[in-house]
Order: sequence, then structure tokens, then C-alpha cells
Amino acid sequence: MKHLFVKTLFFFMTAFVTVLFVCTNGIVVFAGSINSDESRVIAVASGTFTYNGKIYKAYSSYVNDLYYYMQRDDVDLTSSQADRAINYIYANVSKGISSGYVYEVVEQEENNIELDEVIPEMEKSGELSQYLSDGNDIDSEENSKAAKETAKNASDQEVDKMFGEVNQTHKENDKHSDKIAASETDASIILSDDGIIIKNEDDSYIFNKDSRIIPSVCGTLLVAVSIIAFVLSVITGILLMIFKCFRFTGKSSKKVRKGHHTRKKVRKFSKYIIVVSGSVSFILIFVNIALLIGFFDNNHIVQSIQDSGYFRFAYLKYISEASDSPDNFYSYEDFLLKEQTSIVKLQTSELSSNVSLVPYIRQMQSDIRVPLVFSTILIIINIVLISFIAFFMDAKRYIGISALAISSIIGTFFVLALILIIYLMHIDKNVFIEPDFLYHFIINHLEWINKILGIISAFGAVISMALVGVSRSLQKGKEW
Repeated sequence: MKHLFVKTLFFFMTAFVTVLFVCTNGIVVFAGSINSDESRVIAVASGTFTYNGKIYKAYSSYVNDLYYYMQRDDVDLTSSQADRAINYIYANVSKGISSGYVYEVVEQEENNIELDEVIPEMEKSGELSQYLSDGNDIDSEENSKAAKETAKNASDQEVDKMFGEVNQTHKENDKHSDKIAASETDASIILSDDGIIIKNEDDSYIFNKDSRIIPSVCGTLLVAVSIIAFVLSVITGILLMIFKCFRFTGKSSKKVRKGHHTRKKVRKFSKYIIVVSGSVSFILIFVNIALLIGFFDNNHIVQSIQDSGYFRFAYLKYISEASDSPDNFYSYEDFLLKEQTSIVKLQTSELSSNVSLVPYIRQMQSDIRVPLVFSTILIIINIVLISFIAFFMDAKRYIGISALAISSIIGTFFVLALILIIYLMHIDKNVFIEPDFLYHFIINHLEWINKILGIISAFGAVISMALVGVSRSLQKGKEW
């Protein structure tokens, strides 16, 4: 029996090592490498194109599929094949537009490709894509005619097969993607070399890395509301003190004191103020906690960036920009090591500074840190203050406790409403986000914040039920 157990264990260990070796080998083979000619193709595919007076850019997912194809060990483009591939891309811009492989860029970008300037160079090389003879459009009719004549003698079978496979892969991957196309909405969030562009049907805004992203009015409003709530509580406390409404012993006086009716009115008024100030305070403390975690939990932010596919996109951008000097290319493994080292510290790498989200995240943290921390501290002090006022403003403790309970319930319902609003917004269905890693980062981060709000609402519900229970218990006659 013992020998059987040893043999079985040995068998499973051998099988595990074999599978691990095969999987590792598979990963290494798949990783492949990108040569200088292939990098030129990626650079062109990653660029912008001017067509009929409009500027277009290929979806990052399509460029990614192109990269994966060229990464295969059985694919090694020669210089002439790379030229044909580049000509194919130039010649099929209109086809790319109709097929949904490109989207219109919001702002005017530098170094965009004018087809009227490119076609003469294509004619010189004699490598213009055969696809021009299939009826694809080019801006200039004269250039189009000359290009078609040149294309009659061109042979693009290898490139045709290459892009056929890439297009098929893109279509298959697109079937399983929840991301909407740019043409399906007027709202968009696009990361460009100039900044993050947010566009709706009427306006567009560019948020640069070194400029304020969160409007100062947001922080000012947050602080102002916190101060107003605190001032209301202070005034309420002073008012109760002036009219001698506080009862610290918890025992009602059997003898009616002078000014009883006035104190009763003051306490009733104070209860309403406590409900208002308390509701605002609970709403702010719940939302502030979610914002503090959402904006300043750098470990989770870094994890979200890593899970979004950022490194692959950054590497493609690096290849496209380094295509002029391909001899010093970093391999993906070396590039990944350098990027991970910087991203873990939430720093910007020189290799991918123009696509990194880190500057924007740091800028947002800088924009909101002071008002958010100040507001949170002030609201915590205010909650302590109104709890003190509510408990001691009347010998009947349940009156003040019930006001606190109402405030907590309102705060909890507000958080639940906020969760519902974020869910119903369906940003993934109503806003076009490009590139892909930005899409995944935003969607995953919003889902995470919604989870935080869910936990907070559960915590708020517990506080509310506890306060209601205490209030009812005191109302039954159990005086403190």
C-alpha cells in the first residue's frame, strides 16, 4: 500500500512538472519578438490618419491584435512585407472607417498621416496595396487613379493573409467585448498625447497632466457644506444653553419651571436642526470615506492599473515611438520589469510617460486632498457635537436619539441612492472610452467604489437600527 502511494505521488508530481514545462514553453514561444520592420507597421497602425478632412485613429484593441499576430514565432516580416503592410493600412483607411476599426479623433493631433502626401511615396515604392483596385476610396481622384494603375502589378498575398487573420481575430474578440464603439454614443473619454479628453454632444474638455482636474469649486463646496453643518450645530448648542434646556441628570423636574413652554419650543426647533445637520453630516462622512478610499488607496489603484492591460498598451506605444531607432528595443520582459518597478511606487516611467495614468491620479489626489481631509475632520467633530446635544438636550433622551436615528437613516438612503445612480449610469454602455486599458481601469474602479458604498450603506443601516432600538427602549420609560 505504501509503495502504491509513493508511485501515485511520483506520477502526479511528474505530470505536474510536465504540464508546467509545456505551459511555460508555450508562453515563451508565444512571446516571440518584434523586429524593426514590424515595429514600423505598429508605429503606422498606432498613428492617426486624415481622411476627408477628419482625423482617425485605430482602436487600441485592433492594434493589440496586430501586435499579437506579429509576435508569433512563425511571423517575421521582411522590409518589403512591412512596406506592403504599411501601404495596406494607408490604402484601407476608408474601409477601416466603414468596418469600425478606427474612430474619429476629437482634437487635432500632430504627425497625423495625410493620404495625399503618402500616396506618391507609395507609387515610388511600387508596393501600393492591391486593395485599391477593389474600389477603396482615396481623397485625391488623380492620386487614386495613379495608385490603381500601380496596384495592378503589385502582389500583396502575404499581407492579405496577414490582415485577414488579424481582422478575423479582431472580430472574434469583439464579439466577447462589452465595450461600445465610438459611433454608438456622443459621450467619450479618450487618452491622447495631449491629455484626457472628455467630450459630450456639445462640448469637449482636455485635462492635462499638470493642470487641475477636479474643479476647485468641488472642494470649496465640500468644505462650505461641512462648515454650515458645523455652524448649525454650534448655534443649536448655544441656543439650548441660553435657554437652559440641557439636562445632564436625566431626571425630569416634577415642578414646572419658569419658561417651560419656551424651552419646549426651543427643543422642538433644535430637534429639526439636529435632523438637518445630522443628515448632512452622515451623508458627508459616508461619501468622504468612499472618496478617501477610492482616491487614496494607492495599493488598489496600482492593482487596478496592472489588471487593466496597461503594460501591453504602454509597450505598444513604446514600440511605435522607438521605431526610428529599433536597435535598442527593450524586450517586453525588460520593459515590464521597469514599468512595474515604477508603477508600484505610483511613479511615471520615462518609457511610457505620455500614456501613464499616474500623473492624472496624483493630480486628482492633490486637487481633493486638503478639502476632503478638512471636511472629514470637521464632520467627525460635528457628529460628536450633535450626538452630545441630542443626548443631553432633554431629560427624555429618546427625543434626541430619535433625531439622530432619522439623520442616520437619511444618510444611509442617500448612499443607497448613489449606488443606484452609479449602477444606472451604465458608463460602459453610454460612454465610449479609449484606449482599452483606460476603459477597464475606469469600469473596474467604479465597480470597486460601488462595493465600498455598499459596505458603508450596510454600516449605516446597522447604526440606524441601533439608534432606533435605543430610542424605543428609552421611550418605554427607561430613563438614564
